[in-house]
Amino acid sequence: ITYGDWSSDVCSSDLNPLIHGDKLPYSARDVVPVASTIDSTLALIVSESLKVNSAAEFVQRAREQPGQINWAATTGLPLYVVAALQKNAGIDITQVAYRDFGPAFQDFATDRVHLLATGITLLLPQVSAGRGKFLMVPNRERSPLAPDVPTAREAGFPELTRSEEHT
Repeated sequence: ITYGDWSSDVCSSDLNPLIHGDKLPYSARDVVPVASTIDSTLALIVSESLKVNSAAEFVQRAREQPGQINWAATTGLPLYVVAALQKNAGIDITQVAYRDFGPAFQDFATDRVHLLATGITLLLPQVSAGRGKFLMVPNRERSPLAPDVPTAREAGFPELTRSEEHT
């Protein structure tokens, strides 16, 4: 059994494979969920100013501009998803940390932050307003809130797929 903190949307079954990869003393595939305690959809959006239409295009742009693309994520699993994207894609993007996430949306709207990672419901208004495009959801299945957004696996990053059962 793994225990997650529902308020941060993180549990060790999600984080350990992202952080330790193949060096775990057990197979993450052998962890069996007992009961679902939370089901949320995370998402990554990118600023319209980058003029990218997919996660692959974002990675290419980040490789062309190392250290020049800024990102922000809410506390918990979204931070680790972006860190894992950086590690697995071999890109150098700069984290901008916020005590409260409200200013991150303001900075995204004014193009000081180019990538946001958090719950999909917080990102939908940014996309609806034309300020950003969804890159992917790191969940196993597409979100019914944004059915056209690919999963991480569909976007070419299967290693970012997270467990949706927190037990």
